[in-house]
Amino acid sequence: MDLLLVSKGKRPRTGAVRECEACGKQFYCQPCQIKRRRYCSYSCKVQGQLKKRLLKCEQCGVEYEKNQKSTARFCTWHCYYQSRKPNKACEICGGPVALLRYRYCSQSCFHKRAKKGNEKSCEQCGRSMWVEPHQVGKRFCSVACKNEGIKLKGPGSKYKRPDGYIAVYYPKHPDATAQGFMLEHRLVAEQKYGRRILKTEQVHHLNHIRDDNRPENLEVISPSDHQRISSARGKSLRQQMKAEIEEYRRRYGALD
Repeated sequence: MDLLLVSKGKRPRTGAVRECEACGKQFYCQPCQIKRRRYCSYSCKVQGQLKKRLLKCEQCGVEYEKNQKSTARFCTWHCYYQSRKPNKACEICGGPVALLRYRYCSQSCFHKRAKKGNEKSCEQCGRSMWVEPHQVGKRFCSVACKNEGIKLKGPGSKYKRPDGYIAVYYPKHPDATAQGFMLEHRLVAEQKYGRRILKTEQVHHLNHIRDDNRPENLEVISPSDHQRISSARGKSLRQQMKAEIEEYRRRYGALD
């Protein structure tokens, strides 16, 4: 009988004898280690894992070395990303599609498929762009073209910002932004009061309409007063809204 299977006592061992894959030495395995143990010691395990084998890249076909347990399919990340790029074109413009399950390369092509909006040329670069139904006043294809288009008209050209204020291209003003724009209501307030409006002062619209920059509608106040007026107006609007909801409930019942 093999000495590795004979126990020191009367009861024989129930494990198995295996051969180390690194050094070739025989060693005894416990019953619970028969399926997973491959090396006789930790040092042999490290040496076995450091052994390389040749693999072939599925994308470019180049052979590369990896360890014994590696399941890599590609030699580099570049080959991996190249393999994920589908050989598929957009159904509208013919451009490359990001994923295989997509049919269109962008949201603009998707809306063209749905026939929402129309095509329009940029006023600055002349490139064709897609205008959605809610973008009827769109004139430029990008922010860069928008800034350049406004600058070409010279000082005094205006445009309405997304927050509702009117901006004027006035690069010589000391308070102008890096792009050369200045808020129109501050310029009108300076002409009204005959002095420069400080950065610690704010211009308040009396009728709360941000694009109404008439001199009689503007007032220079401190930031604290401006905050107090805005808070009071917001509170009154909320109370008015609550009163309207209560009146609706009184007339037509509870809201679903």
